Amino acid sequence: MDDRVTCDICRFDSRAYTAHDAERTLASIPIRWAWTSEGATQEALTRSPAAGAPSAADHAATALGATTVHEAVHHLQEAGRALHVAGAGTPTDRGRVVQINTSGGGVPKLPVDRVAIGLRGLMGDRQKARRHHGRVWQAVSLWSVEVIERLRSEGHPLAPGLAGENLTVAGIDWPRVRPGTRVAVGTVLLEVSSYCTPCTKNAQWFLRGDFNRMHHERESGVSRLYASVLVDGEVAVGDEVVVEP
Repeated sequence: MDDRVTCDICRFDSRAYTAHDAERTLASIPIRWAWTSEGATQEALTRSPAAGAPSAADHAATALGATTVHEAVHHLQEAGRALHVAGAGTPTDRGRVVQINTSGGGVPKLPVDRVAIGLRGLMGDRQKARRHHGRVWQAVSLWSVEVIERLRSEGHPLAPGLAGENLTVAGIDWPRVRPGTRVAVGTVLLEVSSYCTPCTKNAQWFLRGDFNRMHHERESGVSRLYASVLVDGEVAVGDEVVVEP
């Protein structure tokens, strides 16, 4: 984007967005707001200082400037965090990293022992197709080994990294982790931004190609999660994962 906009609070930097990134980000706001506010009480919605702000996406088709994108991203993040603090997510939890996964593009992602993580994601990790991937709010993908094991018990030939998650974690009450949740792992601080929409490239890991088995709207609590990076750092296998209050 041409106009430079940065924000120390939500870590928005317009230099990290192409015009395509801006368009796709604004297009994602309605469903991400629906997921962020899902299950929240009316009291929590009222208390959220930015509960109505994501309507900025209504004029996405005609306003693709950095200021518009920043406002939509900032307010959605602020609302998600406020709803989490108001009790719409797990208050605190602890687990560990069981696998770190990267690839030069596509799936599966392969295990590495440790990795540096910055605003754009894991060092050495790439997305083959940028149409639906690669935005800064999609910097890190997380998934639960307990969910993977449950899906395996149904006969789906899944394993950590096959479906493209970057961090496979254990010991977290996965259904209670939602957009707005902050997760400290290693020296990195993440904030969950959205549930991941399944991709057809993952059909190979599911019986009868039913990759939507891991769609949030099919069953709450099974989806992979996208997170943005609030604090850069390093993560190693075995590091503690802390869901912050």
